[in-house]
Amino acid sequence: MTPWFDPCLMRPRRDELCGEPVPRGRRVEKLLRCRAAGLVAALAVLAMPALLQGAEPCPDRLVWVFGWNLSRDSDTAEISRVLETASQHGLNGAVMSLGLDTLCKKRPDYFRRLEQVQAACQRNELELIPAIFSVGYGGAALAHNRYLAAGLPVVDAPFLVEGGKARLVPDESIGLVNGGFEDFSGNRLAGYRFHDQPGEVSFVDSQVKREGRAALRFENFTANQAGHGRVMQEVRLQPHRCYRITLWVKTEG
Repeated sequence: MTPWFDPCLMRPRRDELCGEPVPRGRRVEKLLRCRAAGLVAALAVLAMPALLQGAEPCPDRLVWVFGWNLSRDSDTAEISRVLETASQHGLNGAVMSLGLDTLCKKRPDYFRRLEQVQAACQRNELELIPAIFSVGYGGAALAHNRYLAAGLPVVDAPFLVEGGKARLVPDESIGLVNGGFEDFSGNRLAGYRFHDQPGEVSFVDSQVKREGRAALRFENFTANQAGHGRVMQEVRLQPHRCYRITLWVKTEG
């Protein structure tokens, strides 16, 4: 097992290694001592793999398989390539998420692909280690019941009472800039921090829209390395409030 190291973590601080500032005439000598000390530290780290060659190999050599949910047949081919590479480099296990927290909601195609992944693990002599009960954004739990999410405190939110019922009064000062996508130049929207690859993934569409001048259309997701189609804007909010965003979405194909 080869140890990793971060050269930035090994760099000694000036006050630790070099001490107090010295007169100008001695600074070169001091600097040489500092560099020599750094060189010794670097050589010591480079020598560590040789010192550890006789050590016992790490028993658990795992690859983390993440980013696929087995919703497409191509997922199994891509995962299989990762498993083959892992096996060729001496790993012996594969930790996989693959949406295993929500098996009760999966369709038959999912289990067919999961069996193919299991066969690929066996073929490459890798132990399949399921990753379940993950926390993250809580998507697995919320897929069963969104009300399993813990409530957050709301403080000093205004309510208007009429007819014995209290209704939340929206804060009109908070909202999206150019929320209707009306202000644009070419395929670029004004007021947004970014939207993915204007003119390639995201397009201002003045033909297909619900109202106003235009809508924002996403397509060609494979042109983005991560398959993203996003639009992003930062909004200044009030603390201890609950906000809800509504939008119109049309899908096609």
